[in-house]
Amino acid sequence: MELKESFVRDALLRLAKRQPLLRAVIKIVSNSSWFGQSNESYFKIIEPNKIGDMIDLTTSDVNASQWQKGWYDTVMSQVKTGLLWRAVLFAEEYLPNSEKYVNTIIFRVNHSIVDGVSGMSLCKQFLSHLNSVAENTQVCSEDAPSHELLPSFYEMINSTRSRSTSTDLQEYVGLHFICKFMKRLKLCISLASKPEKPYPFFMTQPSVKVCDLVYKVFSEKRTSRIRNVCRSKGVTVTGALMAAAHKAFCKLIKNQDLVIAKEQDLMHLFAINGVRFCEPNPPAEYVGNFVMSEMLPMSCNTEDFWSMAQEATKQIHTIIREGKDISANLAELDIFTPREVVNEFHSPLDPKKKLLLFIHNFISSAGAFTYDDSTSMYKLYECLYYSVPFGFASFASHFNTTVNGKMSWVIICSKFVPGKIEEQFAALCFDILENETR
Repeated sequence: MELKESFVRDALLRLAKRQPLLRAVIKIVSNSSWFGQSNESYFKIIEPNKIGDMIDLTTSDVNASQWQKGWYDTVMSQVKTGLLWRAVLFAEEYLPNSEKYVNTIIFRVNHSIVDGVSGMSLCKQFLSHLNSVAENTQVCSEDAPSHELLPSFYEMINSTRSRSTSTDLQEYVGLHFICKFMKRLKLCISLASKPEKPYPFFMTQPSVKVCDLVYKVFSEKRTSRIRNVCRSKGVTVTGALMAAAHKAFCKLIKNQDLVIAKEQDLMHLFAINGVRFCEPNPPAEYVGNFVMSEMLPMSCNTEDFWSMAQEATKQIHTIIREGKDISANLAELDIFTPREVVNEFHSPLDPKKKLLLFIHNFISSAGAFTYDDSTSMYKLYECLYYSVPFGFASFASHFNTTVNGKMSWVIICSKFVPGKIEEQFAALCFDILENETR
């Protein structure tokens, strides 16, 4: 059955009525204080019955199988209605080999409202709504009760964490501002000693060239093989991916005259689903941003792949199972608000904000998902998720998930990394994983 634009729009409308953060717009309010005038931004949630005309769905003349030609424009385009997400429907295409019609839909969602795990849930809910609408065109008129808007993720965690004496003292005596200033000063001093270009292939100016999205989707058979090999070695698939990315990076710079020769460890960043630290947990279908991250150092002197994978797995398990360093992480968030962290470290393409130039790989694994669409009219063939690091100046970001038994791995390098280096690095990552998990 042809996928009509009206079906997609109705499914998106039902989804937005259900999810409060999909109805969020940014509202800015001016505040006056002893320190002068300041602007504060926060979310304003649109009422479900007023969201209809705000859905930003556009169609593209590009065929579904050629979505690579339009993916970058999709993520770069701003949402005109004020919402923090939009969708693009590519032209339906008939594939003679499979004798099936295929469609491609790209969601562009601001990371402030959706993380990787929630993004996969969003896709699952969208498919469910889409099939419901296609089977019964009257279903769109039914009321879809909205989830209640939850407090921010940071507030949810902080409310369950016991307050320290130092935090209470800071607020009582008024030392919070001084502590913030001292921590920022310490960070500036630390960054002042670091070079603007930590590696020779880092450019001083970002590339403006649009490249294809680098990714690989493994078959169900190959995915199962990777899982079984990892299980036999006592590692997780995420640990193996991290080891492959680490080894590929070491190979890439091995013959260069770099500061790496003086470093014992390379710093990687690992994304954590913070829902596990919330009490009570948000509803399973609630879409939001609950991502946290932790640093994982890995030695560049180790050549054995499985030793690296085992060490990465051990560190990940320690963080997730024992909650190691979570309190320290939250203590930092007491000083730097999420908006301040973005302004300080993720300023778009500003080489002076160079802290993240020393994070070599960012690893985000959303997990495994099964979409039971055996009786559905529209079925899911492939599903990729990724975050475009406009101002995130780490060397590379990796996004991994498994949907219906097929694992995908998306690799996106910083815009400060030349395209040829990105291609070499991605090829090394894929080859290392393939060779080690045969």
